[in-house]
Amino acid sequence: MLLIFDGLWDGCEILTQRLRELETAGILHRSSLLEGRVKVVEYSLTGWGMEVMKLVNQLHEWDLGHKAQIARHPASGSRVKSS
Repeated sequence: MLLIFDGLWDGCEILTQRLRELETAGILHRSSLLEGRVKVVEYSLTGWGMEVMKLVNQLHEWDLGHKAQIARHPASGSRVKSS
């Protein structure tokens, strides 16, 4: 049982690290407050984060519309070699 919690803790640490990186980059805003004895932390997108999200959504839509074409491409699944 302890192994499960160790793995869960590792995942929480990674999530916390990524959230802090996004906050530092100005993509997320972090706010925390105490509700009784419980500390509540909330994250929200900043204005810049919303702009980045628009780009991510556009890329996702493009990907959905081109999946078959991408799968048929000879270089699909292989890495591009740098010269």
